Amino acid sequence: MRCAILLSLLAAGCTPLGWRRTEFPPQPYRSRQFEIWSHGTAARWHGVRIGWDSVSGIPYNQPLKCDSCRQSIARTAVDSICSAKPSAGNIVGTVVVLTALLVL
Repeated sequence: MRCAILLSLLAAGCTPLGWRRTEFPPQPYRSRQFEIWSHGTAARWHGVRIGWDSVSGIPYNQPLKCDSCRQSIARTAVDSICSAKPSAGNIVGTVVVLTALLVL
């Protein structure tokens, strides 16, 4: 039983977020993660704001309340935007972990 729980926890922790390419969303959720690709490099942000001439966001390793950490890229320099969405593995893993915790 314990072995199954440990394997479930391990599987839940190893499921990746699904990154999906997206168009410029009008008003994204503040907590959603985005990869902003520009000149072959990606910046991972949350708290993303999209203006008519620029895209700005807070680096993901900084808290959402750190508005002085906000960075900006001209919209013309953005190659693509990918948004992070939980995959089916994330959802199943979370359900398995919560069920295992309730059984214990």
